[in-house]
Amino acid sequence: MDELTIQIIEQTFSVCKVENYEGIDIEQPFVFTGSTDEEKSLICPEAVVPSKTIERDDGWRGFRIVGQLDFSLIGILSRISEILASNKIGIFAVSTYNTDYIFVKKENYEKALDELKNAGYRIVSAGAISEDTVGAEEALEYYLKGSVEFDNQNYSAAIELFELSNSKDEHFKTYERLYSCWLKLSDTKKAYACIEKAFNLNPQNDKTAFEYAETLVESGDTDHALEVLDDILQRNPSFKKAQLLKEKIKSK
Repeated sequence: MDELTIQIIEQTFSVCKVENYEGIDIEQPFVFTGSTDEEKSLICPEAVVPSKTIERDDGWRGFRIVGQLDFSLIGILSRISEILASNKIGIFAVSTYNTDYIFVKKENYEKALDELKNAGYRIVSAGAISEDTVGAEEALEYYLKGSVEFDNQNYSAAIELFELSNSKDEHFKTYERLYSCWLKLSDTKKAYACIEKAFNLNPQNDKTAFEYAETLVESGDTDHALEVLDDILQRNPSFKKAQLLKEKIKSK
């Protein structure tokens, strides 16, 4: 979910192929092993790479999705992969029972975090599991359940879960989802209130800003809509929908 909390891992990692796992302390944090009929692999901090490896590739940085993910949820990793791939950032991922770990080359690490933050992900530092982060985890759980209900067209149930999510930790993407739910239920007043809240929480997100501009046009506030569209196009001149809507307003 574009809405997940991502936690930075401070270490720099190495990806290795090894003959065996002798001398590797698997009790240390962030040591991942994989044994198949073809190879034995190891991902671990560079500082603890064993002296004997068949091959190794250093210089990887990682982050993880905060919380324990439900196995029934789909698309979480693919969304992150799509965002980074669109910015020409390669990844590899490791899934554990609780969550997913994503690794990118260290020279792309800051850019990867920036792009995910721009897409609505919340970035927290290593060890930053505070009350706020716990609240974000609970919010995430409700959000993901709400997304399942939305996909199943159970919009009233989705609204209840999204509102529970916002009660734990407000997020612009959750209000964006509520906006979509209320539109599906033909309650434009509540829908417009939700997209306005989403925009106020994150006016730099082009998709949210565009949806807000559309509601402003529908409400007759074209001057404000033009201001929002101008801000979008200043950030992203290639946003065709924003350009077309601006031209449509100007032509009237």
